[in-house]
Amino acid sequence: MTQTPSERAARSGWRVHAWRALTATSRLLAQPTSGSRVTPDFLIIGAQRAGTTSLHRYLLDSPAVVAPRLIKGVHYFDVNSDRAVQWYRSHFPTRARMRRAMSRTGGSAVTGEGSPYY
Repeated sequence: MTQTPSERAARSGWRVHAWRALTATSRLLAQPTSGSRVTPDFLIIGAQRAGTTSLHRYLLDSPAVVAPRLIKGVHYFDVNSDRAVQWYRSHFPTRARMRRAMSRTGGSAVTGEGSPYY
């Protein structure tokens, strides 16, 4: 069954709204646990179209790198610097999740974020 361009756009629009609702809800629920979350071990700083997303994906292929929650770039230092540190920490894994990753790798585990705007 072939979709018309307007049907594809409507379906895509629905997905965008659903993703935004999911990320907003996730952030809201994570903020009370910000005290049990880690701060990033690394920041990927680059320019647009310079490979920051590719580098982030390559790093996530390692079992020693734990992904931030839901998104690559939190944009705390450029767009969201007026928000509390708790908001920033709510984007990263909990200490318990980092300990599980460390036991799985038999060594250390790190987490971080990347942005082409930092």
